[in-house]
Amino acid sequence: MELKENRSGDLLFLSLAVVLGLILRLDFLLSPNFVVDSDEAIVGLMALHYTQGVPLPVFYYGQHYMGTLEPWVAGIFFEIFGPSSLALKTVPLLFSLVLIVLNYFLAHELAGRFAARCSALLTAVGPASLVVWSLKARGGFIEVVVLGTAALLLTSLWLKHRRGDSWRLFLIAVLLGFGWWTNNQVIFYMLPIGLLCFVRSLSQKSFLKNTIVGTLGFVLGGAPFWLYNITNEGATFRQLVQSGESDFFGHMAGFFEKALPILLGGRRFWQEEDLYSNSSLIVISLFGAAFLFALLRFFMERKKKPEAALPILLLLLFVVGTATIFSLSSFGYLSSAPRYLLPLYSAFAPLYGVAFASLARVGRASAMLGMAVVLGLHLTSCYLHGRAIPGEPFVYDGQRVSKDHEELLNWARAENIHWVQTNYWIGYRLAFESQESLKFVVFQAPHQTRISAYEQEAPYPKNRLPYVLVPAQTKLVTRALDLQGIRYKLARKSGYDIVYNLTESQDGREQVSRSELKVSASSRFEMIDAITDGDEKSRWGSGEPQHPGMFVRVTFAEPLPIHFLRYSLGGWTHDYPRALKVSAHAPDSPEDVSILSEQDFLALRYLDDSGPWTIYFPENRTFEEVVLIQTGSDSFFDWSIAELSFYERSSEESAGGPR
Repeated sequence: MELKENRSGDLLFLSLAVVLGLILRLDFLLSPNFVVDSDEAIVGLMALHYTQGVPLPVFYYGQHYMGTLEPWVAGIFFEIFGPSSLALKTVPLLFSLVLIVLNYFLAHELAGRFAARCSALLTAVGPASLVVWSLKARGGFIEVVVLGTAALLLTSLWLKHRRGDSWRLFLIAVLLGFGWWTNNQVIFYMLPIGLLCFVRSLSQKSFLKNTIVGTLGFVLGGAPFWLYNITNEGATFRQLVQSGESDFFGHMAGFFEKALPILLGGRRFWQEEDLYSNSSLIVISLFGAAFLFALLRFFMERKKKPEAALPILLLLLFVVGTATIFSLSSFGYLSSAPRYLLPLYSAFAPLYGVAFASLARVGRASAMLGMAVVLGLHLTSCYLHGRAIPGEPFVYDGQRVSKDHEELLNWARAENIHWVQTNYWIGYRLAFESQESLKFVVFQAPHQTRISAYEQEAPYPKNRLPYVLVPAQTKLVTRALDLQGIRYKLARKSGYDIVYNLTESQDGREQVSRSELKVSASSRFEMIDAITDGDEKSRWGSGEPQHPGMFVRVTFAEPLPIHFLRYSLGGWTHDYPRALKVSAHAPDSPEDVSILSEQDFLALRYLDDSGPWTIYFPENRTFEEVVLIQTGSDSFFDWSIAELSFYERSSEESAGGPR
């Protein structure tokens, strides 16, 4: 190998590249003060549980895929350095530095020392997406890139030898099997590696032997995955099959128009606009040229020494195969946030290295200039318009998770609050950052529950736990609480509103007897008694899809001082009214009194989308009739009511006594 000619120089260059990569990544770590998002916090919580003696599950909490390599390594770091965001983020950071080394050796196998140095430098000073995801402890994203790159390197060595080495093939299969458990994105590596190993095995008449060796290594490497699925009826495959449908041509268009520019540094995650004029076209054109240079080199090398050309073919097939698999998959819609395409960083820098090494044969200065241009574009993607540090996740109405939760956590400790209701993106961060002294139950979307124990352990009733809300949510939640007569206190900490000390009104109330209620409706009169029969297992249904103008009218035998009504959907939560308003007729008023507006109903549903809903009436009034009017539309679902119950004020309150 050419590498042996100047080992000390190679080692020095590689060390400098790793240090450069470390400096760039530390800058991206230090600037946001090591803040994590909730998906990272879940990995941190898994690692924390590991240090507490809780066995790690086979997969990431709440799903049947993505193994627990990263939480396990993070757990070791926690035991040594203590739990922290820094210790957590150190895990992907170290893996990303290993990637620099692997890309160096992979490019060396493709085209020699110059290609290797270019590859290492372009991996160290990568585009923004690579730098950002080098620091995200999201359960195995950068780790599978490292495992896959190692498999590509070993496969390149295996392909270049005239006689295949069974032990090396076994190790490749073990790496791919372990990667299959760690993150299913390893399939991008499996197909080109499997294809070339298959063809090579046929030409050497060692197909059966290599098939046995490869299968055994793959199964052993992915043993946790296979054992879990054998004992859980193929849970991983069932979950992946349910993930959605594919739109190949649409996804392929998204790959070139959105994903590739982001990965190459022409755009940033979730952005539709170029970083600068024609940046997407520039970065795609440069990589396209590098791809063509590598393809040309393959054909040239193939004539001289076929085995030496195979590693280049391996990477070219890897790029094409990754784009194809991504476009065929149900995840191909994520072209604006292409985290499922991060494995392409196993090929981008090495192929650039091949191109510049080929260009150096014509003129070294032109190769160095091309290298400088790509490096400049990478740095531009990282720093133009400010560091490419992603914003915090959105919670509601364009408002984001706060960067710093220290004020909130200190307040919760002072108030002796250990449970809250909040958004997924806020809650898991609070749990991790407090080392679970503050836990939560999920409030509003996304409704995923990663740690089911939280829902099981939460104090009852859960709907009386404090709410941690972004301000845009507070207007809806407090309005819904007011409508239901629930008292509360408000505090503002870490940019959030905390609604706490929730207490239900203890005013006297007495349920109105069903015999005093006369109910009518716009349809299905034969079912009308189900509304007031006291049985939530029965229901009145409209018998037709919802449309504006549907109504239910309740008339009282005599005017009553109604305190509140309670509306229950029972088991028919999908039949909730798409829009609803409630009015009441008072004998002392010529006009109906508005009890609930459509906006009020939206607030009630935001607080609790399945009910039952309690709706309070104005004080010191008596009513003789209440009308519920459905004003929304649905092309399929009926409007249903399982139970309507009315409660009147106590005689003391009705007379104007103490409230």
